Amino acid sequence: MQRPIGFWLQRLDGLIESRFAAELDGLGLTRRHWQVLNTVATGPVTRAEVDAAVAPFLAAAPADAQRCIDDLIARGWVADGQQLALTADGVAGHAAVATVVQRERTAIMDGISPDDYLRTVMTLERMAANLGQPLR
Repeated sequence: MQRPIGFWLQRLDGLIESRFAAELDGLGLTRRHWQVLNTVATGPVTRAEVDAAVAPFLAAAPADAQRCIDDLIARGWVADGQQLALTADGVAGHAAVATVVQRERTAIMDGISPDDYLRTVMTLERMAANLGQPLR
């Protein structure tokens, strides 16, 4: 029996969460920590900018972004102030976590061409727009 798209979207999201949890747990991090860390790595950002960047991933628990920021500050990876920025340890930590994330992304993409990936993303984006979510 062919399963509908909703089944596969939920299944894939759950598998991604599980894989990232297994890989990042040894570092004392979660996927949400990665998303926050990666956002801060783009350059000095405010807490509000981090919230906005990770909001689509935190619909069920928006306060998680702030907890992740606080954890990363306590770890010494993020400097707190008017804007958040990576410390030297944070730059090294980001690089280490990025290696893990890239390895997982490579595993997810096994057997999928860049064109097929792009087509899939564009199709999902169009479906979201059809349901009222503006494109980009």
